[in-house]
Amino acid sequence: MKGIEMHSRLILKKLILTGNGKRDAVINFHEGLNVIAGASDTGKSFAFECINYILGSSEVPSCPPEAKGYQTVYMEIKDSCQQEIFTLKRDFSKDDNKSIFIYAKLQTNKTYCNHSNMFRIYCTNRVNE
Repeated sequence: MKGIEMHSRLILKKLILTGNGKRDAVINFHEGLNVIAGASDTGKSFAFECINYILGSSEVPSCPPEAKGYQTVYMEIKDSCQQEIFTLKRDFSKDDNKSIFIYAKLQTNKTYCNHSNMFRIYCTNRVNE
């Protein structure tokens, strides 16, 4: 009997920035190709830098003036095989920007971090720790 092949993909669903006294900034993504387009200096590169940062880059994104006051970036990712959504969270604070939190379920209201299944990853620039 041949094994069943399952091709799992991770699908980016949302990029969310939050900050005290700031309205959440949300970019929604759809399955397939997504294009972020806009005039010069409207945050396209900043969005890419936020994705790169939350996936483990040691470089904190350089904030354009419109992003001042945002303190945390979240990214919702869907596992296409299991049909589950999980959320990554990372703070912009230079004091504690090495921790990436992974939440197993998405909370769709404002309380993004109120999850029972949470893992924490500590990012370093060292190899073979």
